[in-house]
Amino acid sequence: MNKCGKVKNPCKLCLRGVTTKTGVQCKGVCKKWAHFKCLNYTPGKIQDIKAGIIKITCPCPDCNTTEPKEIMVDPPYTCNNFQCPANSLPTCESTDCPSMYHITKTPIMPEPSPSNISSHIRPPLCPIKQRCDNSPPSSPPMNWSFDSSSFPKPLDGPTCKKQCEAQPISKVFEFTPNKCDTTITPKYISSSDSQLSKSRETQKSLYCTIEQMCSTVGQLSGQLKELMCRMMEAFEKNRPC
Repeated sequence: MNKCGKVKNPCKLCLRGVTTKTGVQCKGVCKKWAHFKCLNYTPGKIQDIKAGIIKITCPCPDCNTTEPKEIMVDPPYTCNNFQCPANSLPTCESTDCPSMYHITKTPIMPEPSPSNISSHIRPPLCPIKQRCDNSPPSSPPMNWSFDSSSFPKPLDGPTCKKQCEAQPISKVFEFTPNKCDTTITPKYISSSDSQLSKSRETQKSLYCTIEQMCSTVGQLSGQLKELMCRMMEAFEKNRPC
């Protein structure tokens, strides 16, 4: 019966022979070997290990040591400054480089001509369900009832002359108070007091103010007519025959 030969430097994982080209040896207590492929090392890392940039002290996956298992040996790659050029990856400046393909370039739109600007720009359409005007919501309508008999009626020439002769001049400019209660003083309402129209007191004050204005306008029109009658009468008296 043939005896099996002893494997030199057996791998800790696959139990096959390991050399310095195919694996590394643990520098710890076990002194065992392991293949690069069994440790799932990348080709770049294997190349750095062979070049002496990375030193493996313990490749054992089941090791619980607190010491670092990998040490960077080459000084250009051991700088602690993150802004050091040695720690930054080289970038290719060529636009044909495959590494530049992932950069999405924003498409540059051609500038429109002046004729196209006027044809393409249109005002936005107003939706049907919305109101186009920006007018504020209208307040509930108020019924203002005025007495039409309080306004003076237009008079003709003879009637105006008769009234002027029968009525003294002091009565023409006599002020007659309005129908509102004199105890209520009208309030001056500004544009910022829009909320005052909700109270009854303000509506009553506004009603009295408008009625007083109408009465004043009516009195002014009557006084102007009386004054015209006096001027016509004085003109006829002073007119030469």
